[in-house]
Amino acid sequence: MLSRHYSNVNTTKAKALVRIGKVIDYLENNYPNNICIEELSEMSFMSKRSFTRIFQGVVGLSPINYLKQVRLQKARYLLRESNNQVAEISILCGFTDSNYFIKCFRHAYGITPNKFRARFQASPLQAIRESNHKNGQTIGIEL
Repeated sequence: MLSRHYSNVNTTKAKALVRIGKVIDYLENNYPNNICIEELSEMSFMSKRSFTRIFQGVVGLSPINYLKQVRLQKARYLLRESNNQVAEISILCGFTDSNYFIKCFRHAYGITPNKFRARFQASPLQAIRESNHKNGQTIGIEL
């Protein structure tokens, strides 16, 4: 899709955008793994600085924040659909420290993972609405 959309754009820019698309696909399929900027920039055939700048320009988030968002989205799914412990979900989603995972989840959704699960089990639609809005703003992840 990116390649068709940017086929009329200057070729250097178009190639960079297609490479970013491949990195996004990689992140979404490999989120549980330990991923570093060096690996992503090599995959896109760019320097770390160029890769980070172009990625942020295209996606609106740094590569690390995008990866964190993908991991949190997957965690939210597992909290709804599994009975796994929060610590286990954090590991399955690529977080090496469950306390850091809880902190990130609360920051992103305004609620802890355990409270999200409890609210979801009590009222699924309300829990989703509450976690999609933080401080009156819609969070970038929709269900």
